[in-house]
Amino acid sequence: MEKSLFFQMAPPGVGSSTGKTPHNDTTPANDPEIVVMDGGFATQLSCHVSQQIDGDVLWSARFLATDKEAIIDAHLDFLRAGADLVMTNSYQASVGGFVEHLGLNKEQSYELIKESVSLARIACQRYNKEFPNSRKAS
Repeated sequence: MEKSLFFQMAPPGVGSSTGKTPHNDTTPANDPEIVVMDGGFATQLSCHVSQQIDGDVLWSARFLATDKEAIIDAHLDFLRAGADLVMTNSYQASVGGFVEHLGLNKEQSYELIKESVSLARIACQRYNKEFPNSRKAS
């Protein structure tokens, strides 16, 4: 039997998927051998920010310094859509990039990269508070 997964995400520029209905645990994704991971983070983040992401040398990593709530909101969109696993928003993050393009020192840059983990955790905590009976909360 072929398993398929479908997630309804907000298209870029349309808004976020902030509906109050969590992922239905009876879908094919509720298989202990399948873990659903988020994807397309920059695309989803663009629903929460007005600044251009594509073409920015830091890409979505710039928002670690400029809009932490937007990063949390994008993580929440993926969790609400059924993701079991979220990745940090650190794909294009680097100490050198933050020093050069944000004017941070090396220590501040390293701390900002570490903060990407904290922001993902905050999103998970908010999701679990919003949906305490979700299988993710157990």
